[in-house]
Amino acid sequence: MLLFEKLSLVLSLILAVVPVFTAARSRRLSVTAAWLAALASAATVVAVAVRGNATVGLGGPPWTSWVGLDASALTVSVETLILGVGALVQSFSVRYLQTDPLASLFAFRAAAVIALMAAVATADSLVGLVVAWVGAGMAFVSVLGYRRDLPGTRSCARSARRSFAVGDACLVAALVIAAVVVGPVHLGSAPALRTESHRLGAWDDAISALVAVAALSRCAQGLFHRWLSLSVSAPTPACVLLHAGVVNGGGLLLLRLEPLGAWKPAMAALLVIAGLTSVWSGTVMSSQADVKGSLASSTRAQMGFMLAECAVGAYPAAVVHLIGHAMYKGHQFMASGSAVPKPGQLIPPSSQVRSRDRLIAAAVGLAAAGAATPGVHSADGWVIVFFAAASAVAVSLSWASHFPAALRTQWRWPLALVLASSLYGATAGLVGRFVGRDLASGGSLSAWWLLVFAAAAWTFPRLVRSGRFPALSIGTLVESAPAVTP
Repeated sequence: MLLFEKLSLVLSLILAVVPVFTAARSRRLSVTAAWLAALASAATVVAVAVRGNATVGLGGPPWTSWVGLDASALTVSVETLILGVGALVQSFSVRYLQTDPLASLFAFRAAAVIALMAAVATADSLVGLVVAWVGAGMAFVSVLGYRRDLPGTRSCARSARRSFAVGDACLVAALVIAAVVVGPVHLGSAPALRTESHRLGAWDDAISALVAVAALSRCAQGLFHRWLSLSVSAPTPACVLLHAGVVNGGGLLLLRLEPLGAWKPAMAALLVIAGLTSVWSGTVMSSQADVKGSLASSTRAQMGFMLAECAVGAYPAAVVHLIGHAMYKGHQFMASGSAVPKPGQLIPPSSQVRSRDRLIAAAVGLAAAGAATPGVHSADGWVIVFFAAASAVAVSLSWASHFPAALRTQWRWPLALVLASSLYGATAGLVGRFVGRDLASGGSLSAWWLLVFAAAAWTFPRLVRSGRFPALSIGTLVESAPAVTP
């Protein structure tokens, strides 16, 4: 029996719920419970890796058809990410909001978001996933607007509520169609899900399109982009909470429901919308002066690329992207305050990148790619290799720009970057191989489209900054900057 996997999964969710009831009384107990939930989820990852997947049925008939938990490589990995980021948010907010009179209210609502998104990650039934998804969206909107006295928070919450409402309505409609046509849908078995998709018949494409809209709205893509830009008006812990399955929830939704739909028409539209949003957001990011606004645009660009990975069927790469981005960007938001100079403090300008720095960056990228290659187990696994190499090169060039003396006068820093990129590449490959056993390989669209959008994302901002094309001026691309709360 896979008893340990089941017990640890249930325990992690129970502990995730504890802060919802203790936030107003004891912040220390809430933080402790949040970290214990993350540790229990990590133990479930180890158990699944060693002993295999498991399904937990909750209650007796007829509830077993509608309520249950799924412990697979994908679900427990994402659950661990959500609970880990959630625990960081709870710990960070204790210090950051220590003078905030509504700090307990934030902790309560944030705990609700975390618990509900963990339920989205591990739900075994479509109805359980949809209920938790809608609840998590409502809870996050309440987090954005918990300080209604701050400038911009009301419009931020209003924009998110409208965007989420459209996506949630589409997902509920997909649930209703599936329930009427095939009955209860279980998510724990990909072959069983594909069987259900055949039973949907002509409704298959409709459900795929509805799910795609829900993913776009939660990831702030296309016409739904505005709410993420306005979210920087909320206090920083709320921005960090974005990465606990909220803004990256669209990718999770597609990963969990991938076997259910044919995806061909819907994924083609998703690829175009997400790819163009990624290119546009990257251009806007390069022109923004405020730190949190730039991070929000970067997040929107990365979410667009992640959805594009799902659209072409590079699902293991999308999981690696989802996990890596959430950890990195969560840290960036928490450290955003340190980017603001203190009174009298001068920030040295960024140095120009030289040829030697580019050679070091190339070596770093090759090291990351080489370390990630053993994790490739499918035809589209090169996406993980490309992602690892590109990330390592970007970090190396950024380091060279901000700490030029370290790379040019001390040999240990380039060596450390090469070793770190190798470790990162190996980790990306390992995660991709682990979750890849539960995911399909390849889609109806070519993965080479990702290179097209990646090249456009690199080229377009440079064309805009060059000033050679007045029609592409930053003024026509950048949104009006929202009020920013530090």
